[in-house]
Amino acid sequence: MKRRVYSRSVTVLVVLAMAAGILASVANSADAAKVNNDIGLGSAAALNQPNCDKTTGRWKIQFYATGPCVRPFAKGENNGGATAQGVTKDSVMIVALIPPAAGDLSAQNGGIKNQATGANGRSENALYDDEALLSHFYNTWGRTFKYEFVTSTGSDEASQRADAIAVLAKKPFGVIDLASLAPAGLNGGGQFFDTAIAQAKVPANPIPLTIAQTYQPYEAITAEFVAKNASTGNAIYAGDALKSTKRKIGVIYPEGSLGVDPNDLLKPLAKAGVKVDAANVLAFTVPTDSTQLLTQVQSQAPTIIAKLKDAGVTTIVHLGIGVNQTTPFPAAATANDYFPEWVEAGNGYIDLDFFARNFDTKQWSHAFGPVWFTPSVNGGVPDTNTAWFQWYWGKTQGTHSPGVLALIRRIYDGVALAGPTLTTASYNAGLQKFPPVGGAYSGMITNLEASFITPALTQRIGTAIGWWNPNVSGNSNQVPITGQGKYMYLDGGKRYAIGKYPKNVKLFDPTNSIAFLDALPASDVVGPYTCDKCPSTGGGEQPSSSAS
Repeated sequence: MKRRVYSRSVTVLVVLAMAAGILASVANSADAAKVNNDIGLGSAAALNQPNCDKTTGRWKIQFYATGPCVRPFAKGENNGGATAQGVTKDSVMIVALIPPAAGDLSAQNGGIKNQATGANGRSENALYDDEALLSHFYNTWGRTFKYEFVTSTGSDEASQRADAIAVLAKKPFGVIDLASLAPAGLNGGGQFFDTAIAQAKVPANPIPLTIAQTYQPYEAITAEFVAKNASTGNAIYAGDALKSTKRKIGVIYPEGSLGVDPNDLLKPLAKAGVKVDAANVLAFTVPTDSTQLLTQVQSQAPTIIAKLKDAGVTTIVHLGIGVNQTTPFPAAATANDYFPEWVEAGNGYIDLDFFARNFDTKQWSHAFGPVWFTPSVNGGVPDTNTAWFQWYWGKTQGTHSPGVLALIRRIYDGVALAGPTLTTASYNAGLQKFPPVGGAYSGMITNLEASFITPALTQRIGTAIGWWNPNVSGNSNQVPITGQGKYMYLDGGKRYAIGKYPKNVKLFDPTNSIAFLDALPASDVVGPYTCDKCPSTGGGEQPSSSAS
């Protein structure tokens, strides 16, 4: 495949998602302030540009969470030249870890699609085409982005560490792990790779968190939800044998370097006056080789479920990450004729309909909790990054990956908000300038909360409240994959930030919940803006796949 190097300026933001990670700590804040004081946020020079919306102070792009407008980069202005690793006066080097071709073209490729053919696409094409729309709009202070690629050699620990060494040898300013975007996690990349990159202090690393740090906010949210809605009274959402029994909470969690910290759930529960017996907080081990994950969890699930049943647990809070850490437990419960309430924390995308359809229906029909992903829309197009991509490219050309765009958005917003002098300090300080938007912060339903504010990440995430309905079919939430079973959203999908969750909500009631939205809510409408000189409006840009 022919690989293009684009000469563009780009800036972006990230929605947490996947995944993954959002934090970047500001090192050397005094230096950061010194080099980051001239981007012109809120100035007349920034707001009076034709592509800036004066009302919102953000770029006129058909996406709810675009970056704030910065002043123009003046002709002949000095940006400092080679101010950091991977940076020259003309370019910023980004290295992408990509899966082998077979991984991209497999059924579980993370949603990469070539719009011209409808077939799975390649990571390189998605990166170039997602970047094309970003570079069309944003000011990166006279520098363009250049990409190099390293193909992953495997998903086991040794391969991930070897791949990190190969990536770091190129001395990039930024790194993006595209290999681990596929849900199966079998295409390489992952926590060991990401940790090695973070430890090397690469300036722009979109996933610098451990697994425990990544999911801490969701566990804090789950704790608040459980304290207010699933800690007292009878287990009314459990099976017939338990629904008249006083609630008793148990917790299942993955342990080790690829696990979570149960105290992120237990401490806020205790603070709220909810006691969980230590004997009912049960761990399962996670192998470092993801190809062995499902088999090993399956071998542990029956023992854990039996212990919870024998202890009289009525309500299981499941902190497992992803499908393979979840599927074995409901299956083991059914095999043990045990039908408790299941509280899902949304770890690892199990609050996506098309993943939850893998879980034992007899069990998951008793599942409920915070749902991070937004409801699908029947009568409108949600303002997702896929809609944004199509606003630029149209619906019949270009290769798009929601995960790819989410990762590169963060690097590019940091660069744009860093100012002309691009360093680690100015990049991290730039991310702090990105204001929270979407979801609970903007009264939106189909748009997720987005920000880069640190360290109080927990305060920047919100969710809806949902429950599983096995009797409804249709498109999955967030992703257009049809099937049987959907999460139902309480109060039309209303989203809550931590500290704001309601008490004693009524779940499993179709009269107060929705599976779909009939139309895009007025609160979520952005623009509409015209995409000037874009491929969708007659511009001459060609997608990267046409050069393959």
